[in-house]
Amino acid sequence: MPADHNPLSGMKLLTALRGDGPTFAPGEVWLVGAGPGDPGLLTLDALAGLLQADVVVHDALVDPRVLALARRDAQMQFAGKLSTMNCSARSVGGVHVPPGQPMKSVT
Repeated sequence: MPADHNPLSGMKLLTALRGDGPTFAPGEVWLVGAGPGDPGLLTLDALAGLLQADVVVHDALVDPRVLALARRDAQMQFAGKLSTMNCSARSVGGVHVPPGQPMKSVT
């Protein structure tokens, strides 16, 4: 690879692949499934969510390589779901934002 070649990264790569994709509005929450665990199988929309989210709520089933795709400054919040538990997304999705806190984008 030539020394002057600068590969695209993050949102620039996503835009090059998908064009103007989905964007978070302040206070918006996205539910992104991690699929069978292979980060290579995430959708471009899932990647867009990880690159934009202020907060990433995840459980123990999410591969660390998927979490590594999130913004470096994103707050990671563990939801506590383990492979031995049988619970719905609704029961692990209770994220509480205290009154007066700025709106954040959550995936």
